[in-house]
Amino acid sequence: MSFVRGNAYARKRPPRHMFNVDPWLAVMITAILLFVLVVYLFLRRTLLAFADGLREGSRRD
Repeated sequence: MSFVRGNAYARKRPPRHMFNVDPWLAVMITAILLFVLVVYLFLRRTLLAFADGLREGSRRD
């Protein structure tokens, strides 16, 4: 009797991983997204500083 209850409980438990995704694939996608974010932030900062420099230079003339 307890053996049947044990099997019924085991069948109702959620799977260990909710999504059936390879962990290395998730790590690689996360790393790529972080790299894209860093490049975007670096370019944004650089271009904003360049635009400010152009505006500052045109005011001095």
